[in-house]
Amino acid sequence: MREILFRGKSKAKGEQWIYGDLLLYADTAQIWESGYTGKWNNIVSCDTIGQFTGLTDKNGTKIFEGDILQNNNNPKDLCRVCFGEFAVIDMDNEMDVDRVIG
Repeated sequence: MREILFRGKSKAKGEQWIYGDLLLYADTAQIWESGYTGKWNNIVSCDTIGQFTGLTDKNGTKIFEGDILQNNNNPKDLCRVCFGEFAVIDMDNEMDVDRVIG
């Protein structure tokens, strides 16, 4: 079974990443940190929230939605991790060259 985990940048802790369970409201979001026994008080920026993909990189670091990955040790071969359908862009001419689901 895949671990369900979210992260987001804290508004109160100097943009520090917070990891745990996600609670969404109409206009705000909070993350309950793993092992935290206090109240829901970790308000995070909604545009920084990402879900754990269930995958890790070659160093064992967890990969989250929104991460930017480099392929084949080529600094021009970058991709942003996202769920759903998205465009593949040729960085030389900034044109869509394909659509994929990931």
